[in-house]
Amino acid sequence: MTYQDPTTGEFVGEFESRDGEGNVTRRTEWFTTESDAVHFSKTGEHKSQVAQTIKNQIGFWALAEVGARNFAYDADSLYFECKPTTRIVKVKITLDPSDTYTVRVFKKDGTELYSDNDYYADMLPMFVRNLSRTLAKKKGH
Repeated sequence: MTYQDPTTGEFVGEFESRDGEGNVTRRTEWFTTESDAVHFSKTGEHKSQVAQTIKNQIGFWALAEVGARNFAYDADSLYFECKPTTRIVKVKITLDPSDTYTVRVFKKDGTELYSDNDYYADMLPMFVRNLSRTLAKKKGH
């Protein structure tokens, strides 16, 4: 069930599930967009859960090495920008149905520099660290 809270103006998503013994669990969450509330009421998941999982799998230090910022997400992807002093600016990591990831790297003008799939979760930190080394070489370090 989804509705707009009249006191806050936020959208409310309610999700109900049953375990194997028939016990009912109800969860209620508030969202700034109606589409996020509808998604939650249907799946019990926040759209950002995949993106947060990807961030956690990469790790703070690897993201810090590339100056990752301006994080964004959609239902199955994490986007972030790197330090603006390099030619590599945007990275998109997408969870595939096979439970592996596709990684794409873009230049400032939107031109794709790199794309590959079949990355496993434990490969993501090394991918980002290698990206960091590539950025350092481009800056002359």
